[in-house]
Parts: sequence; structure tokens; C-alpha cells
Amino acid sequence: MTDMCSDGSLSATNSTRVVHLCTSSGISGGGAARASYRIHRSLRERGFQSTVLTLSSTSDEPDVHLIGRTTTTERLRGKVGEQFEALVLKYVRPSSGNYWTSGLVGPLLVHEHPDVTSADAIMLYWLGAGFLSTAHIGKILRLGKPVIWRLSDMWAFTGGCHYTEGCERYRERCGCCPQLQSSQRMDLSWLGWQRKHLAWRTSALTVVCPSTWMADCVSRSSLLSSVDVRVIHTGVDASVYRPLDRLLARNLLGLPPDAPVVLMGADGLSYSGGRKGAVHALEAIRRVREKIPDLHLAVFGTSRIPQDIPGTAFGTVQNDRLMALIYASADAFVSTSLEDNLPNTLLEALACGIPIVAFAIGGVLDAVRDGYTGLLAAPRDSLALASQIERCLLDKEQHRAMAENARNDALSRFNLSRQGAQYAALLEELCSRRRV
Repeated sequence: MTDMCSDGSLSATNSTRVVHLCTSSGISGGGAARASYRIHRSLRERGFQSTVLTLSSTSDEPDVHLIGRTTTTERLRGKVGEQFEALVLKYVRPSSGNYWTSGLVGPLLVHEHPDVTSADAIMLYWLGAGFLSTAHIGKILRLGKPVIWRLSDMWAFTGGCHYTEGCERYRERCGCCPQLQSSQRMDLSWLGWQRKHLAWRTSALTVVCPSTWMADCVSRSSLLSSVDVRVIHTGVDASVYRPLDRLLARNLLGLPPDAPVVLMGADGLSYSGGRKGAVHALEAIRRVREKIPDLHLAVFGTSRIPQDIPGTAFGTVQNDRLMALIYASADAFVSTSLEDNLPNTLLEALACGIPIVAFAIGGVLDAVRDGYTGLLAAPRDSLALASQIERCLLDKEQHRAMAENARNDALSRFNLSRQGAQYAALLEELCSRRRV
């Protein structure tokens, strides 16, 4: 049985038990960690008996349970998985901003945990760092319970990489992996694909993609093309991420009050290359400064600023309110990701009423409406990106309209309550189908 919430969404009154499995979960951390926590809290607000099972968390709430910490055996098991995947990373050496997870070792018996065995439905998120092996994910899929896997990246349907960097061998059987610099058909990626091909055989799985681009990748993959796929956009907390007084924000952050401020940032931002494409952003900003010499660059995710560009680096920021203040100080947010799902940074910038200038790739196309909430440029084209940054900063009338549209778009399309309602409805659908 269900009741209606004030926002028109379903509220569970049947004590449906849901467990969320994620390597990390909490109000701060990476996108998957925050997503799992926000969805969990939203489901609890809608009457679900929701718990989180994770290796680490920034939340000390009683319904967020840490695994691998209780006994000496558990701690040793957890360490083995973590250290093994760390060795794999040293062997693979993925590009900056990318990861590789073998899924070969995951000693924690998560599928036997009481939170899992007693659940009516299971939700999976980012499962790397030795939290769950491919074999153990397969055991969870075969428990006979509905399983929803929210894909933060591409790992679920590749031989081991989290982003393919343009490689499309995941549409076949992987092997000859460019990230492994391998010319061998039966390499580590081929082994990863084979293990997943055996483990993913189930009718219990529903895949949720935050972006239509990710859903398209899933539909073209050899591992998950037959699975039920849904698109549910990530939600942003618009009560925290909201427009603030720009001058006040700059005064509090020590930024120049009158200069145009361009903001860029990502977890582990690197200027030397990689999937986030910061090298293209810097090249574009150097070009823009030829016409707008007082431009000031603000960055987060790194503590370094290039010596030839005046700027401020905020380092790693894990406080949402401080992050909202940083967005509010900017005239534009620049994203140069070369391959990405639906970045939280874009949704947060939109909610703060900040126009976005970005490369037209992947999930960015879901977030940014060209000419309406921001401006898009062809991928890797630093000259076109520079032109769009100039246009955003110099066309005051369009800037004002895009800023207003950005906030409205965040409220209507990327609303946190809407996301929670969609997951609640999906869980109710899947659990009802099982009860029939």
C-alpha cells in the first residue's frame, strides 16, 4: 500500500526494507558517496526501512553501518581487498582522473550480512577498492531480491576500467586493452569481462543511469544490453546550493570584488592531462586573458594555480555550504571533461545560478542546454572553448538570462525530492512485481 507525499510522490507504508551498498557513503566525499547517502535519506523520509552498508562514511547515523571493522578477521579481510586493488592500480596506471578495478578479490562476505539477507531490495553504487568482488556481486544478484544498480561510471559493463577513454571494446569482449597497453586478446580486461559475463546472469537486475549517455552506453554493451535500464537524473540540494550575494561571497573568500571570476574544479583535478581535460581549460583561459586581462581563475580539487594565471586555489572542499559559497562567487563555471556521466559539479553550479561553459560530451549534454543555461564547445577545441567563455563573460544580457535559467532548470529537472520520488516509485514497482 502507498500514500501520496506533499510533492506528489509515493510514500511507502509497507515497511519495505532497502539496503544500499557503496564503498563510501556520506554527506561529503565523491559523487557516489553523496548520491547513495542522499537517496537513502530520501527513502527513509518516504517510509522505507533503509540502511547503508559501506566501508567508510562521514555520517555517524545509526542506520549507516560500517562493514569490515567489527572483528580482527573482518579487518584483515577488508585490508586484503583494498591492498590487492591498490597493486592492480600500480600495474595498470590509469590516466589521471580514471580508475581500474579488477574485481578479482573481495574477501568481505557482504552477501551474508544481516542487512542484506533481511532486505526486500538491494541498491548498488560504486563498489571499488576491494569492497565487493565480481563473484560476490554475482552472489548478491542471485539472492532472488530486486537489485538496482546506480551506475556512477562504466565499470559494470567493461573489463575493468571505470571510463573507457573512447575505447568501444566493451561492446564485444574487451581484451587488447589500450589502458593496459596490451596487444593480447586474453589480457586482464578480457578476464574481467569473462568473470562478469558469468556473474551477471540474472533477471533480478535493474540498472539506473544518471544520464542518457550512460544509458546509451549500457544498451550498446555486451554485458548489460539485455537488462532493464532506467534514467533517473541525479538530484542536487537546492536549499544549500542556491544563489547568494556575489560580492559578499568574494569578500568572504578573499577574491577580487570587481574582476571576472571563472571557476573550475573536480575531485583530484590535474593540470597534466587526464579525463577531466583541465589542460584544455587552461589553454582557453590563457587565450581569454588576452581580451579580458583582469580575469581571475578560481579552482577546487587542487591546491595549485598555474604561475602565469592570477587565481585562487581552494584545495579539496568537503563542506557543502562552503562549496556553495565558492560557486556563488563565480561568473561562470568551466567544465572540460572529455568523458563523464552527470557531474555533480554541473548540477551544483546550475542550482547556484552560475552559467556553465563546457565541452559537449556525454552526460554534460543532459545538464547544459546550449544558449539557455550555458554554452557548449566541441570537445578538445580550446579555441572554441575560449570563444564561449568570452561570450559568457562579455554578453551581460545573455549572462543574466542564463543565470536565471540555470537556477530554474536545477529546480525543475534536478530536484532532490524528484530524484527520491523516482527511486521510491521504482522500488515499489519492483517489490510489488516480486510479491505477485
